[in-house]
Amino acid sequence: MPSGGDDGSAPLTARFEAALPEHRPEILRALTDPVAVEHFAAQRHGVAWKPRFDVAIPELAASALVLMVKDEGDIISQNLEHHHALGFRRFFLLDNASTDDTAARIASFRAAHGDALVFCAYDPIVGYYQQTKTNALRAFAQAYLLHEQPPLDWIFFVDADEFITCCAADGDRSRDAFRSTLADRDQKVMVFHWVQCASVKPIQSLTGDYKPQDVFDRRWHKLDPAVPKVSFRAGEGIGTTQGNHITAAYPYAIGQATVMAGAGFYLLHYPMRSIEQLRRKITNGGRAYEGIGSLADFGGHWKQYYSWLQERGDAVLLNLLLEHIKSCA
Repeated sequence: MPSGGDDGSAPLTARFEAALPEHRPEILRALTDPVAVEHFAAQRHGVAWKPRFDVAIPELAASALVLMVKDEGDIISQNLEHHHALGFRRFFLLDNASTDDTAARIASFRAAHGDALVFCAYDPIVGYYQQTKTNALRAFAQAYLLHEQPPLDWIFFVDADEFITCCAADGDRSRDAFRSTLADRDQKVMVFHWVQCASVKPIQSLTGDYKPQDVFDRRWHKLDPAVPKVSFRAGEGIGTTQGNHITAAYPYAIGQATVMAGAGFYLLHYPMRSIEQLRRKITNGGRAYEGIGSLADFGGHWKQYYSWLQERGDAVLLNLLLEHIKSCA
């Protein structure tokens, strides 16, 4: 973590220390995003960079993975399988009125993994109050697991298209660094960062049976923009914000947050996978943000995409997908 000095972080550090806990998260992000950018730049174009899927962290069995999903049948199975292989055994999902086979795929995962607790609630309210709903599910998970062993330790938040992944050639070092952060009671927050991924060319549609890392093997060469996602120690009562990008409050010291890029861990992100998936995502996003009153400022890009889709049709989908592919080339 930066501690101030010639890099210009000193004014931010002073602001952070003087701020109230509810005002600190944005300042913390301003301090931690550059750290992730620096790590990524050092790793991405050298021998240290190697996305790998054979790293397991058994201690994650004491954590909970929280997801809010909607019509993610083409990737939800892979997400759950990936995080199970990583070490998670407690999954809490909110199915936001999916109309595809998302629920069936979650049920199949549950049936195939008797060692995992898989809780999935159907959410009939289409309005995308993600912050409110995610925090409610997080609070439920904490209450639900109150008497279970091992005690709930950390809470991780991902979307269906986000995969916590070791991207370091030295998997042993990365695994040990992750385990050390989990075990250090002084550490309260982990900050992961997106690495956008894309296919080589546009895909019309996908089934649920493929490996994302093989199909979407184009990955960002630069962490720009730097987009964080947080996980935090259970029982602290700090909550998360819309998108789970920062905590709702941060009553800790700067050094009690760990930028996981330093351990070689990122969120491989697969937001635009096919024409059909993008059409569904934009339509769902646009409709979810219609008529949500005081929260109307959220999801502006989805409302814009939805408007374009209604006006111009599928040409918008192809253009967006091509732009995404180009950004990862």
